[in-house]
Amino acid sequence: MSLLTDEAAMSLQQLVDYFNDRFESEHQSNFRPFILENGWVSGIFGPIRVSSVFAPVHHAANHEQLIGHIAQISVTPYDSSRRIRSLFVCAEPC
Repeated sequence: MSLLTDEAAMSLQQLVDYFNDRFESEHQSNFRPFILENGWVSGIFGPIRVSSVFAPVHHAANHEQLIGHIAQISVTPYDSSRRIRSLFVCAEPC
């Protein structure tokens, strides 16, 4: 399930494309290490794939008040779907 709307996913795809274009230009390579799939952004680093997705955190007493974001980080082998480690971190003060 994607946590992003179609509009957010589109702008996120543009950002991923921008960083891939810069990587290709700076490293004079055809390799595009950044991927957007199902609302997750991943970076390929050798045999390791690091992925993340963000979700908003709202104040318990006032659901209109955004107080931060939670990032779910996933690290997996690039050539396998077996998850090595998953953790949650707060990307902004909560």
